[in-house]
Amino acid sequence: MKMSIKARIITASFALFALAFCSCGCSKGTTPGGGNDDKDDEGGVAKTTAVRGMWIPDPKHTSALTSYANVQNTVNTLAELNFNAIFVCVYARTQTAYKSDVLMANTNYTSVADSYMFTPYNYSSATNDPLKDLITLAHAKDIKVFFWYEYGFMAANTTAATTANNAILAKHPTWNAINSDGNPASYNNSDFYFNSYNPEVQQFLTDLIVEGITKYSPDGVQCDDRAPAAPRNSGYDSYTASRFKAEKSSNPPANFNDPEWVSWRLNILNKYASDLYSAVKKAKSNCIMSFSPNPYPWCETNLMQAWPTWMKNGAVDMLNVQCYRWDAASYTATVNEVATYVRQSGSSKTIVAPGIILKSGDKYPEASVLTAQINQNRNTGFKGEVYFYNEGLGNATVKNVIKTAYAKKASFPEIKK
Repeated sequence: MKMSIKARIITASFALFALAFCSCGCSKGTTPGGGNDDKDDEGGVAKTTAVRGMWIPDPKHTSALTSYANVQNTVNTLAELNFNAIFVCVYARTQTAYKSDVLMANTNYTSVADSYMFTPYNYSSATNDPLKDLITLAHAKDIKVFFWYEYGFMAANTTAATTANNAILAKHPTWNAINSDGNPASYNNSDFYFNSYNPEVQQFLTDLIVEGITKYSPDGVQCDDRAPAAPRNSGYDSYTASRFKAEKSSNPPANFNDPEWVSWRLNILNKYASDLYSAVKKAKSNCIMSFSPNPYPWCETNLMQAWPTWMKNGAVDMLNVQCYRWDAASYTATVNEVATYVRQSGSSKTIVAPGIILKSGDKYPEASVLTAQINQNRNTGFKGEVYFYNEGLGNATVKNVIKTAYAKKASFPEIKK
């Protein structure tokens, strides 16, 4: 997702809910998704199992992967702080971090260089491939690498995507999402989408993800609040409207919040989550499928993401809900709400490690707040956290908090089948 959205702070208050939840009692290790499972190994030494992840966005937002020396420094820094997972952006703004045949087949790019994120940086190494180097160096430090398909079904941010400014729409002009007013559909008039209900759009993203797995065999893949997702007011394009009419014998309601219309569209996206999971496992059986949506029910109300259903359907190996808050109380309320929906999903296999924000523009969390957030995850029984994003470690306060919290190494949790 684009930086401003990935750093979006949801303003709804959950204070009363959190108070009610906490009064029911929630102790470490009792929440679905598990606690940190501190156990003694054969030598009697405490062994910690937890996700300690870091998001690395595309090179327009960080130089972490723009040179081999930078890749080395990035991996070494994370290893020194005892991280064990990297979530690297491999798809954003109709470009990929690897040279993609799938992308070339679905755009009007005339050369692979136009579609490749790292073209402007003249990356040079023995492999000339920052992703290969990242995986090799990270694995040498026992750090897993996840391919993060940031843009998902989103076409553009800030300005509506057109056939003139979007390489994918230039190839597939009918892929644009349309809202109830007949205009390009967007969330908050900012994030403009392809038509998430179109099977061709869905197949494109699936093919792109499977291609990444086939080329690089990453430890896992991740979609965020853009896949499967769609603006609430979308679905009024000719394809989706015709499909609805064929199944329901009526045109889509003008009210995009009509319950039947909402349910029908949600079912399409929920099915895609399961289909994507199956495609990922077919490509690599032990590839971890991670989703990083926003907190529920906000994400369903705004972006048609029903992640509790995905969990219930067995489509989520790891859930990294974006619990981006700047104070401890609101973080606690949000995490407690996540825990409730995780429990209600009935899933016992999903690892839950919330997303914590480290940086938004020039803003960083206070030491006491960041410490409280990390501790809250432990108290709630979650298996660690993932931070947005790596440039936050440039702040000495942030780095020191994490160094203290992660004084010892942790093994990445085992994925249940």
